[in-house]
Amino acid sequence: MSVRWKLITMYLSMLVILLIFMNIAISGIVRENYIKERRETFDLRLESIAGSLRYYMATGEIDKYRDQINSILTLYGRDSDSDIFLLDRDNIIVGSSNGMSIGNTKDDYIVKRAFLGESEFEINTLDQEIMNIAYPIMSARDVIGVVYVVSSIGDIYDSINYLDKGLVIVSLVGIAIMAIVKFGFTGYVLRPLDSFSEAILRISEGDLDYKIEINTNDEFNDLAETFNSMTHKLKEADSHRKDFIAYVSHELKTPLSTIKLLSETMVHDENMNIDICKEFMEDISSESDRLTNIVNDLLTLMELEITEMKIDFEMANLKAIAEKVHSNMTHLAAEKDIDFRLSVAEELEFKFDPDRIKQTLINIISNAIKYTDRGGTVELKLYSEYDSVVVEISDNGIGIPEESLPHIFDRFYRVDKARARATGGSGLGLSIANQIVSLHGGKIEVESKLGEGTTIKIRLPYVV
Repeated sequence: MSVRWKLITMYLSMLVILLIFMNIAISGIVRENYIKERRETFDLRLESIAGSLRYYMATGEIDKYRDQINSILTLYGRDSDSDIFLLDRDNIIVGSSNGMSIGNTKDDYIVKRAFLGESEFEINTLDQEIMNIAYPIMSARDVIGVVYVVSSIGDIYDSINYLDKGLVIVSLVGIAIMAIVKFGFTGYVLRPLDSFSEAILRISEGDLDYKIEINTNDEFNDLAETFNSMTHKLKEADSHRKDFIAYVSHELKTPLSTIKLLSETMVHDENMNIDICKEFMEDISSESDRLTNIVNDLLTLMELEITEMKIDFEMANLKAIAEKVHSNMTHLAAEKDIDFRLSVAEELEFKFDPDRIKQTLINIISNAIKYTDRGGTVELKLYSEYDSVVVEISDNGIGIPEESLPHIFDRFYRVDKARARATGGSGLGLSIANQIVSLHGGKIEVESKLGEGTTIKIRLPYVV
């Protein structure tokens, strides 16, 4: 059974149950009101009858006045289409509207209640619908007799049955209408949901190209567009994951293969020249450093992703950190005869993670030095601008092609792959730097012209 039919069946079942209870309640309320109204009508008549019979009962001469008593009971009985009896203090019937049952006794519950001074009634539906009423005849404070009425209330039950049939018909018509409306509504709602179910199933099976097509102008269309956008992002994420695995596999495999080749050559060549052996050892050391850098960058990247909310903000002086980075990296620039300059306009003390920002500066400056030719210039500037602190790193190096600018913060992306490997880069430095800045609520801006140089601006919130 489809989801649509299950929902419709469940809804209609609940509706049927609700209507049954409502019909029973309505029928019961109407019946009770009819009976209450009939009882109140009889009470008024019985009060009149009791008043008419009180004198005869008080004399104690029932036989003498029996004809008058029966005449009164017959009159009221004919008027109310009921059998009316008069009981004396011994529960013996001494008067009757139909001339029958004289001398018999009545000893049921309602008679006992009447002899206690209370009007009482009961409903008997065993053979036919009958209402029995016992009404006391009072003299002063004593009960001197009881008027007992047996009246058919079949007309009330006939009316109730007619009402029940009407309610059933109305309920069936209502259920039919609601079923039609519900089927149409659930069809309108569930057809798109079926499309979503199919899409989720296809995507769970790996079909990330599957798209939902809903030709409506409502929220379902918006939801479908959002869902398709999500699957597109999932596809991109899956592509990034595959690229990540491929890059990691390649980047780790290359230095390991080189180390293995060099070491095996040294082991098997017993007569290797000492200078060549030394050159091989230097290459092994270089590849080991490269491998270490790659692993360290991967660990840093994973740490940032796993502990994203654990950046340790504290009041720190960015000028002092910049000066320390400048001092530590001057020797790296000097190896290529690069002029590494520092320009700081103010102290710039605010809340940030000093270790992470220091790592960011090292990653970006290292790139600037690597991709600046011998004799070039790299400059580090710090200044405040509105509600931000700006760290500007510029060089007059080889620059970045315009088509590569949107990708330079992607993991493992290299503008010049051959040159990057020659300099020992992992392709993760800028990605790590960008993620650190993002976790600080900042952003990185890049301007570059091929052959002229690159300027990178880091904007951090000036929070004190």
